[in-house]
Amino acid sequence: MAETEEIKTLIETMKDVHINSLNNGCRRKIGMFMDTEGSLIPDSDMFNDWCGLAELLNFTQPEIEDMKRQKSPTQEMLHLWSIRNDPEPKVGNFISFLFQLERFDVIHECRKMIERDVEKWRKNESSLRSIYDDPTFRDPKASARPPRIEDTETVKDVGSDHEFYYDCFVIYNPEAKDQLEFVKEMSRILEGPEYNFRLFVPWRDDLVGTAMYSVSAAIIEKKCRRCAVVLSNSFYNSPSADFQLKFAHALSPGARQKRVIPIVIEKMEVPSILNFVAPAPFYNAGIRHWQWPRVAATIQSELMPDRETWLPEVDAWNIALDTSDVTKRELWGVTLAVQVYPEVEEKGTPDVVDQRKKHKDKKSRR
Repeated sequence: MAETEEIKTLIETMKDVHINSLNNGCRRKIGMFMDTEGSLIPDSDMFNDWCGLAELLNFTQPEIEDMKRQKSPTQEMLHLWSIRNDPEPKVGNFISFLFQLERFDVIHECRKMIERDVEKWRKNESSLRSIYDDPTFRDPKASARPPRIEDTETVKDVGSDHEFYYDCFVIYNPEAKDQLEFVKEMSRILEGPEYNFRLFVPWRDDLVGTAMYSVSAAIIEKKCRRCAVVLSNSFYNSPSADFQLKFAHALSPGARQKRVIPIVIEKMEVPSILNFVAPAPFYNAGIRHWQWPRVAATIQSELMPDRETWLPEVDAWNIALDTSDVTKRELWGVTLAVQVYPEVEEKGTPDVVDQRKKHKDKKSRR
């Protein structure tokens, strides 16, 4: 009787503690008891092992069959229960279910580990709560909206709690009818359900009354992965578009990162800084339907870093290794780093004339 009352008190004190408070060591020990095949509970149709516990947790038969394939069905079950709400994944409920299954041995053997993990969890929660409630940590009257750099704020950032980032910045001349109509079609296709990209279109997504050139430069650098430049003969009539193109190219000189994507909608002389960049020729009606997937794939592809940032200054194949001690070298992903290099005498280039002279002297002595 006393033991029953003690277990009920334990259940009551832990009814508000989430099951995630139990660490891996505690879960492994619980699994050692519950993973083994149990016995049928008298006056019940349930077994007192993990299968019976899974039934109490309202898991379906297919889910139980899938748990059987795991190394520890009990640990897998506790993990899946932690993301459910019915019944609530609380430590108190867990002990209550063990009590229903008459697994007093599990409660007795694992109680110290459970109480230790629960106490640790409560201390962490209390520490976080005290930090959050500390007025020196945050101003209670302040908005929850994080601070932003004014130069990178866009139309979609206003009123949002999170900063908005874009897949591609569109460089074009809005005063040219052909370019404006093409950008509208581009937005409709690339922002549509097929690709679902986020495009930053100047004069649509930037704010009014800001410093236009500095804002566009900041957004290109900090908020957009790539830039698509729409090229036609009317492109050169826009000073802002010319600035945006040159700034984007300066961030990735020589097209090292495929940052700038040229889209040519009219036969023209491409700007000299893009002479060595493969364009998307939309002026050719025969292959136009191939170009949108190309542009989309380029926007979606990963940005490769500059070679100077990851290639070593010394050719790894020419590094002389001290192979007598394997602890002096470490193998990395892209190159070889050596902690101690053995000294190697420099071998000069052989003198051909000197070799021939020595050969003649040797023949004459014969």
